[in-house]
Amino acid sequence: MYIILTLISVVLISISQIISKLCIKNTDVYTTTLLKSIFILYEKKIKIVHEIGWYELLTIVNNGKNCTGLCNNGNYNTGNYNNDDRNTGDYNNGICNAGSCNNGNWNTGKFNSGNGNTGYFNSGNYNSGNWNSTNYSAGFFNTKQQPIYMFNQPTEMSQNDICNLEGMQVLNWNYKNFIWVYSKNMSAEEKAVHPEHETTGGYLKVLDFKTACKMMWDDFDEEKRQAVIELPNFDAK
Repeated sequence: MYIILTLISVVLISISQIISKLCIKNTDVYTTTLLKSIFILYEKKIKIVHEIGWYELLTIVNNGKNCTGLCNNGNYNTGNYNNDDRNTGDYNNGICNAGSCNNGNWNTGKFNSGNGNTGYFNSGNYNSGNWNSTNYSAGFFNTKQQPIYMFNQPTEMSQNDICNLEGMQVLNWNYKNFIWVYSKNMSAEEKAVHPEHETTGGYLKVLDFKTACKMMWDDFDEEKRQAVIELPNFDAK
């Protein structure tokens, strides 16, 4: 609440320290005189005209809106010194970065020039490794995009090509790892763990990965199953 007063006192005291170091003679006189001036300034010249609250302070130190961090030019940042929006890290030129010092978007790693990197020091996109100048690399110091593995075997397809395959789209659109279990179908153990079922009429059950995949496969018709089987290097094992 007394930020301005504190800053002024720090500056004036610093000046007194400089004078005390520069003045060979009459050092004590110079310092004492300046300190007296500080007290007089506090008592007679400075008046508190407005108390700055924390939220107001954040709007002053940020050029963006709704930031809880400091010195942001973008909006909705919880980190500091960001030039774009919704960053939780610091010193980012991009949006939605959880890491720091990134020139791109959606990075959880640091010092990346690209998007969606979880590693560090990458110049490219979606790298989980470090020091790569390419995309989708899980290794280190790579300049060429590495083969994408499917079913433990390499392919000659790019990440984008694989994502556009019909089988991949079938899996992406139909996978879910939860089901709603009605109270009448709940076991005694489930009812003990989820007593809220008496109000909600059931509970949302989270499935492990393999169980969710099996349920999805069982629900597929022949057309969807065939699209998955035609994926490169398909191996049911």
